[in-house]
Amino acid sequence: MHDLIRDMGREIVKERCPSNPGKRSRLWFQEDVLLTLQNHLVTEEVEGIALNSPELRTVKVNAEAFVRMNRLRLLRLDNMHVSGEYRHMPKNLRWLYWHKVPLSHITDDFTMERLVVIDLQYNNLREVWKNSKFLGHLKVLNLSYSSLLTQNPDYSKLPNLEELILRDCSKLAEVHSSIGCLERLVSLNLKNCKSLIEIPSSICRLKSLKILDISSCPNINWLSEDFGDMVSLTEFLAEGTGITRVPFSATRLTNLMNVSFSVCKEQMTRSISSLIWSLVWPRSASRAKNVQIDCLFQLRSLRTLRLAYCSLSDESIPKEGLGSLQLLENLELSGNWFSSLPDTIRGLLSSRNLYWMIAQISSHFQACPQVLLSCRQLTAYHWKARAIVRLEWCENIAGDAQENFMLGVLSFIHKLFCAFLYQNLTQARGFDV
Repeated sequence: MHDLIRDMGREIVKERCPSNPGKRSRLWFQEDVLLTLQNHLVTEEVEGIALNSPELRTVKVNAEAFVRMNRLRLLRLDNMHVSGEYRHMPKNLRWLYWHKVPLSHITDDFTMERLVVIDLQYNNLREVWKNSKFLGHLKVLNLSYSSLLTQNPDYSKLPNLEELILRDCSKLAEVHSSIGCLERLVSLNLKNCKSLIEIPSSICRLKSLKILDISSCPNINWLSEDFGDMVSLTEFLAEGTGITRVPFSATRLTNLMNVSFSVCKEQMTRSISSLIWSLVWPRSASRAKNVQIDCLFQLRSLRTLRLAYCSLSDESIPKEGLGSLQLLENLELSGNWFSSLPDTIRGLLSSRNLYWMIAQISSHFQACPQVLLSCRQLTAYHWKARAIVRLEWCENIAGDAQENFMLGVLSFIHKLFCAFLYQNLTQARGFDV
């Protein structure tokens, strides 16, 4: 909605009852909301309340202030502490947006049967509720950034749930196996759940699931052999996991368009001096276990494929692998161990589908294939020189000129950077340059 339309609607609502905000259909100004709630002035006319309290200020309101709000459908409370008995809370709520909930769990006397959206981000919940609740209308459950959450609810009581967001729940160690009962689930977000050990195999029963995000979950190291049963899956994000093998059943995911995959690497903090010495005299880097992703090259519906830091080598990609992905538009191969890029990329470029490619050039990278330079955007990164060269929309430049230009720039930057390091290091050690 455009801001002008929003402001116009607010003025119309305000003019209907300028002196008594408690009789308006919607309340959004902080002073009006506090005045009506803290003085119990709200009437049955109110249908929506939105209070965005300052982050450093906790507002306290008694639950009895909501007792007359029989028509309230939208309630947004940020950083608010509601005391008293929650049985007084509105019974006809459709949308509950309550960030920074101070409760350890939602009490049983809180009526939630009509809710369609529950958004409880940045809360203090250790569990969502103690006793399972049947919420037949609920479609969206957002518990992101629940830093204390350790237990999942029983999902079998949420038959119409379509979107489940558990992002950044740092203490969540497992997902309830009943998640396989969510026949209408479309999106599951488990990003950055650092303690999550695995995702239950029952998830493979979700025939409606389109988006699965388990990125930055380093303790997840396997996928069920029935992974390919999620036939509706269009987006699979698994960057920074411990998974080293994609099951062959993934070849049945004919609707999959976006795959993002990489193996989690242990981040080591090094001093500036050790970093400089490693650049001048690089030691052989330890390689992670080679990731088995052969089945991904059979997914002809793929449009985006990111395989960063998967320890892939020249032999890791099947001979006809990339050439069969005729719909591919985005490709990333950074952080791998190629000495040259696959010739099968020629078929992709001939159809002009490939939009950009990122290739991290390792120390033994010999040359950039000439055919690659007809891609509409190329980003090359040389790990020694820490140099990035972009060639965008260069189709009118001859291939040889582009190749010589890129390799020449990389070589020049590399030599210049090493000369700079050598000069500074020798000066620091008391030698003249």
